[in-house]
Amino acid sequence: MTIECLKFKQFTSGSLRGFADFRIHDTNPSKSQDFFRCAYFSKDGKRWILLPSTEYFDPETNEKKYSRAISFVEKERNSAFSTYALKALDKYVSDQSSKDT
Repeated sequence: MTIECLKFKQFTSGSLRGFADFRIHDTNPSKSQDFFRCAYFSKDGKRWILLPSTEYFDPETNEKKYSRAISFVEKERNSAFSTYALKALDKYVSDQSSKDT
């Protein structure tokens, strides 16, 4: 899996650290996929990326909740996406900071 971070917007709220856009590259460029507003989290030394979700209010529990907008069928691919997306995000942030200096 080859992933590129296209954009990152820092936003801190609890363990949320921001939102990023990613491109999963395919050997056939017309089959590459873009994922927008993936959430980046960090807590207790752990970091992860979640695919886009939709926020909603549950009137029964009186709480704000989230529902997945998309997901990979195989659970392992969700984990792999997070791992490769974190590497892509780190590269993007590093590249952006080197441009600023």
